[in-house]
Amino acid sequence: MGLMVLVLLASLVASCALWLVIGNKLPLNSEEKFPPLSNIAFYALGLFLPIYLIFFALGL
Repeated sequence: MGLMVLVLLASLVASCALWLVIGNKLPLNSEEKFPPLSNIAFYALGLFLPIYLIFFALGL
């Protein structure tokens, strides 16, 4: 359970940093973009599994 909370927090922090670098890009190939909070949520969902696998492989 602690690993899931740690991964959730790490993915939220990483998604905020990614949003600061990339910005509002979703949905792709569309003139009208999602609000910033929705972009951050999609980035967090996309980063959750890779961060989980990295933490699991490192044994944190």
